[in-house]
Amino acid sequence: MSIRVVKSGMQVTVQDLGRYGHQDLGVPVSGAMDDWSARLANLLVGNAPDEALLEVTLHGVALLFEEEHLISVTGGGASIRVNDEEVPMGRSILVKPWSAMRFHASRNGFRSYLAVAGGIHVPTVMGSRSTYIPARIGGFHGRALEEGDVLSVNAGRTDLSHAMACRSMGPGKEYRGTRWSVSPAHGPDLSCRAVRFLPGPEWAWLTESQQKRFCTQPFVVTSRSDRMGYRLRGQPLLPEQPREMVSSAVTRGSVQLTHEGQPVLLMADAQTTGGYPRIAQVAAVDLPVCAQYRPGDRILFKPVSFAEARNAFMDREQELELLGKNLALLFNT
Repeated sequence: MSIRVVKSGMQVTVQDLGRYGHQDLGVPVSGAMDDWSARLANLLVGNAPDEALLEVTLHGVALLFEEEHLISVTGGGASIRVNDEEVPMGRSILVKPWSAMRFHASRNGFRSYLAVAGGIHVPTVMGSRSTYIPARIGGFHGRALEEGDVLSVNAGRTDLSHAMACRSMGPGKEYRGTRWSVSPAHGPDLSCRAVRFLPGPEWAWLTESQQKRFCTQPFVVTSRSDRMGYRLRGQPLLPEQPREMVSSAVTRGSVQLTHEGQPVLLMADAQTTGGYPRIAQVAAVDLPVCAQYRPGDRILFKPVSFAEARNAFMDREQELELLGKNLALLFNT
């Protein structure tokens, strides 16, 4: 069972939920930038939440399914068509052999996730199949997909995957899909949404007025942003007294402040240590939203308590768990 890359677009990589347990060796976690959409896509085809899938940046991608596949697409950044028929996001879809899928331009979001029942078959490296391009490890030969690449799909399917492929699939001209869909996790307008954060270890290095400015002024995502981190632009936040610090631990969601006074929001491929002050830590529940920002979009930061961040995260996890239980009940598995 295979999928052929006809056009690679801006960037397509194989990802899962990340490579944990090796940060002490300087190995980033990597994995899906928008872990919510990735887990949702896997759930909709009956896969385990950490199964390998494709992360598609924006549009311009074309794939050819050489055999019948049960798939789902979640996230943002593109609209999807199978053989020129539009495919709704957040739905289980059964595509016919030799179906062509294309990712077209969409106004909102930056990354979409394509899951295939069984999962993308690539080697496991340090406990993960996620791609980390700078070190060329994981995924498909440690790199982004290119035109002509052929991906293998694991033959084994779960009972839920089999049930989804055989039942409750409505008729369609170019594909068969469920009559229901899952609402997207993000609001339709990502151009200026407040991102919740907790004060970082060096938050007190900012003056009271600078702290207030960090929480009230919008920051623009610049073109110098990637999977490692988003470089933001706004009115500079410069400490009154220059300070030096030794390299300290950082992680996805850490907000560092450069010598120029501009924030950098670390993302999935973030380094494991850094020498810039860590003024904030974005709440985990909002990192999937951050993953959908495009260059030029604006970010507002909103302070919250640890309890608020924890409760919001737990609510989201319960939502995904409940969806999984409802799918199992719907398909009697």
